Amino acid sequence: MEVQLQELYFSEVDSGRLMYEDDPEYERRRQALSSCLDRLEVIRDPEARDLLWDAVLRFTNQSDLVSFAHGLRLGLRLALGDGKV
Repeated sequence: MEVQLQELYFSEVDSGRLMYEDDPEYERRRQALSSCLDRLEVIRDPEARDLLWDAVLRFTNQSDLVSFAHGLRLGLRLALGDGKV
């Protein structure tokens, strides 16, 4: 089930139906994070910098996937009248 949720999530993102950039607060927070991470350019160890970037991106991708899956499950329960909200 997790693989299907992940495929559905990435399908929504890739198709443009799920656009984080349309949310003004998301965009402000993305710019703030990007600004902070840009300051890391002074780190003399590019491998450490790349590892940090990779960790941040993996964390946010997983966070997005968890939220998407929860929202989908909640929507299905509501649509089916399960009552377990």
